[in-house]
Amino acid sequence: VPVGTAVGTDVGIAVGQDVGTPVGTAVGTDVGSTVGHGVGAPVGTVVGSEVGTPVGHAVGRPVGIAVGTLVGLIVGIDVGAAVGKDVGTPVGTAVGTDVGV
Repeated sequence: VPVGTAVGTDVGIAVGQDVGTPVGTAVGTDVGSTVGHGVGAPVGTVVGSEVGTPVGHAVGRPVGIAVGTLVGLIVGIDVGAAVGKDVGTPVGTAVGTDVGV
């Protein structure tokens, strides 16, 4: 009985290990992947936000300034021309009339 128990234990361990290891590995991988994704995704989002914000700011700010300057220039020219025409025409007419007279 004790010899049988010992042999049975050894055989049982060997068989259990042969069968159990790949099954355990497969289950462990699936569980680990799910848990890892559950933990990793929000951590990655936080890290990505922190990294992305300064990088985005560093890249975006000069682009924004360049675009804003160009837009401001175009708008400024249009507004300036309209205001100048509205203000300048009557002034120019009055001055022109005085000089002409």
